[in-house]
Amino acid sequence: MKHYISLVAGIIGIIMLAVVAQAADQTVKLEWDASISTDAIGYAVFSGDSAEIQDVRLNTDIINGTTYDCVYNASFEGTKYYHVKAYDGRNWSGASNIVSTSIDTIAPVTPGTLRIIVEGSVHLIVSGPVTIRN
Repeated sequence: MKHYISLVAGIIGIIMLAVVAQAADQTVKLEWDASISTDAIGYAVFSGDSAEIQDVRLNTDIINGTTYDCVYNASFEGTKYYHVKAYDGRNWSGASNIVSTSIDTIAPVTPGTLRIIVEGSVHLIVSGPVTIRN
């Protein structure tokens, strides 16, 4: 009994799917303990490219809670350092401890040659390397 299988359309579909797939944005969620000061009204998150300097304020409005999501586009690659400061309406606290995260968006090396392995009595229409096992 012969089986007729066409794998060309399936292989092309897989290749097309891989081409249109795009990396998603990277989100770093920061969370901290609330200030024990009764007059603290909110917080600001600061970021930088080194452990010594985090001088870029990420939020424009005061953060009322104790979490903040930093969203980086899919092509961002590298390490970011963060600290948070409390605000009482007039003054900023000192900086919290510094935390860091490394964002890796480099894809792994492409796998080796893909091949179709034929076992048994089958008729195939294929393109690419084929191994036949009896």
